[in-house]
Amino acid sequence: MSDAAKSWAWKQMIHPTAKSVLHALADPADEDGYCFPNIGTLMAKCCLSRPTVKRMLAKLEAAPLKLLAKTPRHTTAGRQTSNLYQLQLDRYAAQDGIHIGKTIIMELPLEPQDVAGEGVILNPSTGSERTPPPVQNEPHGGFKMTPPLNESSLTGFFSSKDKNKEEEKRRAAAEAPPCLSPQVVVDRFEEFWKVYPARNGKKLERTETLRRFLLLSDADQALAVLAATHYAASQLVQDGKGTRDPKRFLCDGKNNEPWRDWLTPEVPHRPGAAALTKALSWKPPELRELAP
Repeated sequence: MSDAAKSWAWKQMIHPTAKSVLHALADPADEDGYCFPNIGTLMAKCCLSRPTVKRMLAKLEAAPLKLLAKTPRHTTAGRQTSNLYQLQLDRYAAQDGIHIGKTIIMELPLEPQDVAGEGVILNPSTGSERTPPPVQNEPHGGFKMTPPLNESSLTGFFSSKDKNKEEEKRRAAAEAPPCLSPQVVVDRFEEFWKVYPARNGKKLERTETLRRFLLLSDADQALAVLAATHYAASQLVQDGKGTRDPKRFLCDGKNNEPWRDWLTPEVPHRPGAAALTKALSWKPPELRELAP
């Protein structure tokens, strides 16, 4: 990468599009002006299409400019790879013609006319920019004012896929239930804390329990209060066996939510079929003696 090559490229008085390509070549060039970027690299650096890049390379290489020398390169397998370019660092394109050093070797105008759509128009006699004719009968000095953006002006800007996503978001927002007020959520947690059974006479870590309660949706918060009521009335808690801390009732730390197991009341324990049959077949001793 040579600063001399970059400085040389800046001094060239040539077509803006060609100069852009020349800068892209000078950027990786060494002190002798050699570089070998591929067409894709030049396209990306200059934001130009492949045909335009090739056309500008040909213009830089051909007379009268001859600012560039190209040598084709091939791999050992014979496949063509990127060309080797050498910038002619002793050659300058100025407004008065082509120079080698300080000697003018050609006095012809460099760019007698511009290619449509590829930059400014150069004056054939001086090489300077030609001022375009003023626009007649136009307000604001010939400049057209851009109307303010609105929804109708953006029609067609987004793809149909983007429009569908936006429509889904609007529909989901319209169908979503209204958020509860903070006071309602606090009252709901207080109800949960009140009905939840104590463990060894204590309820621990109220703050952490509140944090986990707030992570639940509005609907799940109401269900958690109901589950706590069922859990408190269960035989397990009444017997004082294995009562969970309230925070672990909401989430046990393994992404499990034990409260969902208590959305329905506990079914009272019933004796098994064998015990029930034995109980029903029991008879007093005096009646057993009368049995055949």
